Amino acid sequence: MGVVELYLDRLKEIGVDGVTVQIADPLLAPGFPDSEAYLAFYQQVAEEVHRRGLLLVVETGPVFPDPQYSNVRYDWSTLSTLEYFDLRREQLNRIARLVGPDYLSIGNEPDTERILTGQNFGLEGYLAYIREVIRDLKGLGGARLGVGTGSWDDPNYMHAFIQESGLDFVDIHLYPLTNGSIDYVQRAAEWAAMAQGQGKQVVIGETWLYKVRPEELQQEISYQEALQRDVFSFWQPLDARFLRAAAGMAQAQGIDYVSFFWSGYFFAYVEADASWLNETAFDLYQELNRRQYLSLQAGVLTEPGRAYQELLSDR
Repeated sequence: MGVVELYLDRLKEIGVDGVTVQIADPLLAPGFPDSEAYLAFYQQVAEEVHRRGLLLVVETGPVFPDPQYSNVRYDWSTLSTLEYFDLRREQLNRIARLVGPDYLSIGNEPDTERILTGQNFGLEGYLAYIREVIRDLKGLGGARLGVGTGSWDDPNYMHAFIQESGLDFVDIHLYPLTNGSIDYVQRAAEWAAMAQGQGKQVVIGETWLYKVRPEELQQEISYQEALQRDVFSFWQPLDARFLRAAAGMAQAQGIDYVSFFWSGYFFAYVEADASWLNETAFDLYQELNRRQYLSLQAGVLTEPGRAYQELLSDR
């Protein structure tokens, strides 16, 4: 827990009021290897977050299988869609009862869920799952319940979520700015206004500057390639500018909470040079993690880290 405690202390020093923790499926599912150890870890994380007076937002969804993000593997193809949603519900029940988040996002980016799991569900199937979770969890543990999607995804999902009376908030993910024809920032702002009109809170549960051109989105660039671009230090001025813009939008729209997803970049990047041309993504992220840890220990902030600290101090 030492690294987690240090990370929380540094975020507190920057001035944040809350943190978002991803608890990926199937880590807490009954019968999954080491699920009790994972549960104990997340319980301790929640305790440390609350001990510092911070808000705890928990997002859920299937684990990303890429080695640079996680070494957990799971074969979702062995499950029917009904069994998949049952597993999701079981894990959410454990999170609500035993971890104790303040906000619990019970579904995010349905399109991403389909890609990662191979499950073939549509809007109605996903809404049925959401309604069952609401019936299971409403009032259990005191967490506010919400659901959301990316601003680039099928808008029918968010429109339906906004109409669900049992949800306390909607969770918007904001990464690409535009695909050349759709302004995703404007769409996020419109969704926020629609949700607020239905009496719901709005959070931006994930956002960071997505470094792709519109034509690359049209050609369906992989998220692995896009995210790997983030690690280099020459992006710092643009990342800081994006932080200010996203915070300004949130303030103008009355959005309750914004989580800048790749918060490790508040502390360190990797300098770009030719030595990385023949290295794997795993090696690159290992070096990034090493540098971020050293900066956490030293209390050093990058340009985006300093920009965020300044934004928070001006509130």
